[in-house]
Formats: sequence, structure tokens, C-alpha cells
Amino acid sequence: MRNNCVSVSLARLQNSITVDELWKATYGQPLPDTPLNLEEIRELLRRTQWEYRWKTFVPSAREKQSAFQKLMKSFSPDYPTAFVLLYTRTAGSGHAINGIYDFAEWKLPVNWTFWDYQMTSEGEDRRSEVERATKIITLELELPTNSQTGDQLWKQLKEREGKLIAKKLYYPEFSL
Repeated sequence: MRNNCVSVSLARLQNSITVDELWKATYGQPLPDTPLNLEEIRELLRRTQWEYRWKTFVPSAREKQSAFQKLMKSFSPDYPTAFVLLYTRTAGSGHAINGIYDFAEWKLPVNWTFWDYQMTSEGEDRRSEVERATKIITLELELPTNSQTGDQLWKQLKEREGKLIAKKLYYPEFSL
């Protein structure tokens, strides 16, 4: 899966056993090994039926802050959460990984981790690459406002979680 980091990251966030499982559930066909542009990412997110809080962080010359510094300052949910992080590298290419925002006590200390599961199921730490990003977008998974759809999606998420636990593939740090 060299060219579909978005699908890999989204599958991980949604407790899918495989990326193909996510793709077949959303598109009904095998996963293409091609990069997705922003419009295709939006369409994939829409097809999952979940809602996503989409936040963009870019450098600020006036405030003398990098995109990463803006993320650290402005992204602070009231609860530990996992999310997909899209970012633009300094050379201009884009990438998608999984992020975790966690804290033991009320807001302090905050623990940020950034993991890339595209090439290995153990994940590779991408913090240094994210720190140099020229643009960062966070995608937080949220239940839809329609309670019936939300209940159904939550049940499916937990069923997939159960399958992952049974196969000893569960990632507790990504649990919602």
C-alpha cells in the first residue's frame, strides 16, 4: 500500500481489520493503489457516514509560528482522542498518518504521538516530519448528528474492535 496513506490511516482509526475491508464497505470495490486528492478524501469520508471535524493549521508569519506550533497551541480537545492527520511535507508532497492526543491529568502534560502505519503494522514515529510540515489538517472522528445512524455506526465500530481483540490486533490507544 505505497500510495494510499489516507485509506491506511482511516482504516486504523475506524478499527478496520484491513484497508480493503474499509474500502469495500465504502465503495464496494477493491482499494486502488493510487494517492487520493483532497476532493477524493472528502468523498471517502462522506461515504463512511461518520462526521469529521476538519481543522487546518498553517504557518503564521505575523505570529512567527509554524503549522506544528499552531497545532500544538490550537488543537486541544477536552478528552483524549485519536485522529487522522494530513500534512504537506517541506518538499511539497502530502502524507496521512494517525495521531493521538492524550493527557493524564486535566490538560497537563499533553502527550502527542504521530504514527505512520503505511509500511509496517508496528508503525513508524513521524513526529519530526510533522514538526516540519508546511500545512497540517486534523480529521477527528465524530458520531453523526442523526442518532439512529450514529448508534448503528458506533455498534459497527465496536464489533470491528471485538474482531481486532479476538485476532490480537487491537490498538487500544485508538479506542474511542
